[in-house]
Amino acid sequence: MAGFLLLLLQTGHPAEAASPPDGAVRMSPGELWDLYSGKTQLWKEGVGGYYFAPDRTLSGYSHRKVPTYASGKWYITHSGKVCVVAAWVWGKGPQDRGPMEKSCWDHRKFGEQIWKNDGGWYHWNRSGGESSRFIDGDKYRDLVTVLRADLLQGTKFR
Repeated sequence: MAGFLLLLLQTGHPAEAASPPDGAVRMSPGELWDLYSGKTQLWKEGVGGYYFAPDRTLSGYSHRKVPTYASGKWYITHSGKVCVVAAWVWGKGPQDRGPMEKSCWDHRKFGEQIWKNDGGWYHWNRSGGESSRFIDGDKYRDLVTVLRADLLQGTKFR
């Protein structure tokens, strides 16, 4: 549950008291693959993000309070959902690792509009919406590599 709340705080999309229009259809796995694969989802306020690797591994980085990273996997369901399963690490000891947690987001399409359900439906690709914070490539790869090495050596990440 803590991971879900952290994710909700990090994604920071505005709550919309809406739902997809009548006639909206589930997105196909191929459409979802095109949206997510090989892209970094930047979280609101620039505190980090997830990278959805083409090999279906997932990495995350956050510096909201202290630098942390996540490792896991992501996958697409036939019912139009993108799911992530990951654990966050913020220190060297076992007490500094979170449990594996799973989150899934439902997607619908109505014409060119994409709707996402992350605790409530919202228009994902509206102007300035969450889709504008998806960029090609792994933006945080170097930071995660350095943070992992520092934590393994017991040094302080800068």
